[in-house]
Order: sequence, then C-alpha cells, then structure tokens
Amino acid sequence: MLVRAFVCPKCGASRETLEGALIITCVYCGGIIGIDTRHYWDPVKLAAGLDEGIRRSVRPTVFEARQKALGAVIYEAATRRDRARWRCASEEMYTLTAVNDPSQLGAMTVRDWVATGVAMAEAQEFDPAVKQLATDLAMSSVALQTTTDPIAAAREILEAGRRYARAFAALPEAALAMRDGGVEGYAIMMARNYVAGYEGTLGVGVAKRIYAEVFGDRITADARCKKCGAEIAGDLERCAFCGAVSEVRVDDPWLVSNLANWELVAHELVRKGQLDTIDPVRALLGFLRSHRERVAPEHLLEFVRRAIPWVSRERLHEGLAHWALMDDQLELIETLQR
Repeated sequence: MLVRAFVCPKCGASRETLEGALIITCVYCGGIIGIDTRHYWDPVKLAAGLDEGIRRSVRPTVFEARQKALGAVIYEAATRRDRARWRCASEEMYTLTAVNDPSQLGAMTVRDWVATGVAMAEAQEFDPAVKQLATDLAMSSVALQTTTDPIAAAREILEAGRRYARAFAALPEAALAMRDGGVEGYAIMMARNYVAGYEGTLGVGVAKRIYAEVFGDRITADARCKKCGAEIAGDLERCAFCGAVSEVRVDDPWLVSNLANWELVAHELVRKGQLDTIDPVRALLGFLRSHRERVAPEHLLEFVRRAIPWVSRERLHEGLAHWALMDDQLELIETLQR
C-alpha cells in the first residue's frame, strides 16, 4: 500500500497518509487538512507521483530506507519503555528529516530543531504527567463542536495549553521553542493550532472573535492600493497618494476554510465532466446543509457566489427546482432562490 509523506500546515508535524487521500485530521493538533489536489488529475504528474511512490517502496534511497527502519526501532523502544534506545533512534530520525526537508526548520538551526523536537516527543512518550496534559489539550478542543459558547470553549483550550506549556517549560530544551513568546506565547500557539482546525465549522465571525478576544490578535483590514501600492485601511477607501478608490475585503476564516474544502468537490466535478450540468448545485446543497444552522443567509449566498461563479442564475434555479423534490430542507433552497 502506497503512502505519502507531508507536513501538517497548522502544527508542522510530519505525517503520512494514503496516496490518494483528499482530506484528513492531524492527530497532533486536530487540524482538518485538505490535501492540495490542483495537480492531482494531471495524467503526467499523477503517473510521476505513483512512480515515485513505487520507487520509494522498492528502491528507497539510503536515507529513506533508514527512516523506515528507525520508525520500527522507535515503536519497539517505546513499547519496551527503553528510553535510551528510543532517544538515540529519535535523534537520528529528526536529523534525517531536517537534512531531507530543511523547510521544516523555520528560523531554527538543525541542532536546536532536533533537540527541541526530540525533547517534546520524549516528554509526551515517557512522562505520564506531560502525556496527560497533551491529551487534555487535545480533548479540550472537542468542545468547540458541541458548545453554545465557543469563546468560553476557546478560553478552556488556552488554559489547557498553558498547563501543557508550563510543564514543557521545565525541560532545558524548552527555552529554544519559547525564546520568542515565552510560556504564554507558546500556549497561544498550541491553542491556536486547535482552533484553526475548526474554522470551517464554527460559523461566520466566530474564529475571528476567538482570535481577537481570547488570543489578543489585532483584527485589521490593512491592505495596499492596487493601483500604486500605498497602504490603505477600511472597507472602502480612497488612496491618499493616487486617488484610486479601493475596496478592502477581509475574508472570514469560515469562508476561507470552506472554499478550500470546496475545491476538492470542484475537482471531482471537473474530472467527471459535470461543471456545465446541474450537479454543481446538487453538490453545493449537500455541502451547505451542515452549515445552515450556524451561518446567516447572506454568508451562504456569498459562499455560493464564490464557489460556483460560472453557474448562471437560471441554471442555479433549475438545479434548485430539480433537487427541491427530494430535499426536506426547503428553507436552505428558498434562501438560495432569492
């Protein structure tokens, strides 16, 4: 079975998933990740990707083969609670990863990145207290899906992040990871990773409120004039330098997240040759059902305009009329028909 390696864009964890995966959940930060499929259906690139996957399985490089072997060693050492062997294997694994993919290092040196990563992983594997705090942090984010007060739920996530950060701060290597924001900055980073994974399900404006009210972000519409490049601010602003009037639109995280997920559906419509049929309307109805209760009609309409801009108003109404016969959520259809 072929797998693909990638890095979680929210927390940076190295992951593997099935070769054809379209959307998964990161087990480390809880983020919902849509795999970039813009080139997925390109026959040449698809064939090359499959060939590369086969090569890694049957003719791996020395580094790739060693990483696979180390994975087994790390698992066995953890099972046997052999901490010394686990650490040796993990240090080599992190070093191989850094050499193979320097982009993961960010601003850190290889030494600092390896030391910090191994220390964090070791604490979570062998220190019961730290492991429990990490579990508590992960479980605290579940409330975002069920609570009627997402701001309060986000504050609980941040508190769980603070407890974890304080425990991690006791490690000598923690200073490297916390040198910019300290314990509080690290806790906010951890909590933000969890909230980011739920942006598309919280409803319009909720994630922004969390970022501002809980994490202390400054929400701004700062942008630059498209004509001359000067800084402007506001929803509709006249540039003080060139006089051009610019509209500044800051998309809500709900819209951004769901438009990204919708791309997966759109690619499937392209593959099946269904873009010029009523199928995009059917797919859109299914996509929006889970959001109808939390999202106001005007935001649903904005999503429709951005998701299927090629669908004419006539075709939209044709599709809605067709699927209304088998859809019991008529309020959603009536909203889109206005």
